[in-house]
Amino acid sequence: MAIVHYNKIFFLLITPYRPTLINYRHYMAFVFAIEEINRSSWILPNITLGYQIFDSCSSNHKCLSDALGAISGKQQNVPNFSCWGNSKMVGIVGDLSSFTTYAIAQLVGVLSYPQISYGAMNPVFSDKFQFPSFYRTIPNEEAEMDGIVQILKHFGWKWVGLIISDDDVGYRARERISTELSSRGGCLAFSAFIEGNNDELVEKIGKTTVNVIVLFISQDTKYMHLFSLHSLPPKIWITSYFIHSILIFNQHNLEFTLNGSLSLLIQEGEIPGFEHFFYTYSPNDYPNNTILASMWQSLFHYYFIDSPSCRSEIPGGNLNKCTGNKSLDVDLLVYGKRNYRVTYRVYTAVYALARALHNLYSAQPPATHWGKLESLKHKVKPWQ
Repeated sequence: MAIVHYNKIFFLLITPYRPTLINYRHYMAFVFAIEEINRSSWILPNITLGYQIFDSCSSNHKCLSDALGAISGKQQNVPNFSCWGNSKMVGIVGDLSSFTTYAIAQLVGVLSYPQISYGAMNPVFSDKFQFPSFYRTIPNEEAEMDGIVQILKHFGWKWVGLIISDDDVGYRARERISTELSSRGGCLAFSAFIEGNNDELVEKIGKTTVNVIVLFISQDTKYMHLFSLHSLPPKIWITSYFIHSILIFNQHNLEFTLNGSLSLLIQEGEIPGFEHFFYTYSPNDYPNNTILASMWQSLFHYYFIDSPSCRSEIPGGNLNKCTGNKSLDVDLLVYGKRNYRVTYRVYTAVYALARALHNLYSAQPPATHWGKLESLKHKVKPWQ
């Protein structure tokens, strides 16, 4: 979760901390967008955006506590009271998961703070009666389900198998895809859950005469459950957008099974200058950022000499000392180097909040910058 403040105006980012390069890149895209806006002379001139970033830990309790603490501006949560002083919190970016995003939206919606998610695809968020101040930069998952149905229709495939995650996303996918398929004269040969032990599923796939299988799982699914899907006879697989996340595991057996599959992916976007920022970013520039130091330690097995929050050894091995000047030696080709998908949604979420704030700033009646700023900080309410 991230919060942004102005002059200082704060944005709040809520994000899952799992130490992967993908999550790290989402984090960096948020920081890059804030710094880019602060340097800009055409959007929020002479106004400094600040931010706070919280780890949701994929926990409703944790993300609610962080959101309430951010709104209060104190270590102790004070409902319906702001201790920001000369700063102002104006919006929340996050979370990646629909599960935690739902919990946050119920809280901040009551207080009318704008929330922009970059990963929550649950169709319930389209209900403006329940979530009047919720927005997202990622499509509704129903569009993805309908896209799969259109693929089946285009190729005339009416006898298909369906494998889903054992959660609300999977249930919705089964209901929508089976209903649409039935309306076009088709039906499901079988439907099954992806679980920890998939021996029965592997046996079922091996025996079925179905040539087309739809694999629709949520982003909260443990991808290791998929690794048992190997040594299968050739099939035509149609997958949801999760497939790009599988590539980072470098599981050749799974890649062989899914080779040639048809996958729906989120539209990508370009972030000019981000690649250079990503590779040259130094934790030394942000000495009090414990989340960044912890992520570097987890990802690159380095600890920081001046950071007491980071341990200097790990069970069964040692961590190397890092001054913060280490350059990243990672290959981002697997994620796409210049064209981004979910990372781009983080970037656009920050700009959506900033542009809305700029429009409010421009609409303030005082003629001078400082008059507009004071009006923005003390008179403008979150729901505006």
